[in-house]
Amino acid sequence: MTRASYSYRIVRDVDWGLAFSAGVHVTKLETRLEGVTFDNLDRPVRTREIASVTAPLPVLGLSGGRRLGGKWSFVARGQFFFLAVDDIEGSISHAAAFFEHETFRHVGFGFGYDWFDIDVDAKDTNWRGAADVRFQGPVIFLQASF
Repeated sequence: MTRASYSYRIVRDVDWGLAFSAGVHVTKLETRLEGVTFDNLDRPVRTREIASVTAPLPVLGLSGGRRLGGKWSFVARGQFFFLAVDDIEGSISHAAAFFEHETFRHVGFGFGYDWFDIDVDAKDTNWRGAADVRFQGPVIFLQASF
């Protein structure tokens, strides 16, 4: 998964701020199904189906930050996107909370917690199914700002 976004601060204060963001999530999903089917003579045949898709989807979000003193700050952000096309509905949800350290001017590091979810439902007459991909956990990162 690759994520890129741009944030525009709508509230800019010395100690805190609020920003709208827009960006793109590019996610490559791959699935594999294995099983046993039967041929015309009722003999078992091992089968495997593999499908993959690369999905670039836009996201909109909101973030806020608070300076904690010195070079430390606390930041929380959330992004969301929903799309429905024909018989397929899907959404991306992303939330994160972390601490940042501005080690050098415009360059630093951070750590925190990240939560991400992709949910897709298909209700086509030929194929019905759902995919729910979620990951969550601690994160450590480097950052640059301008």
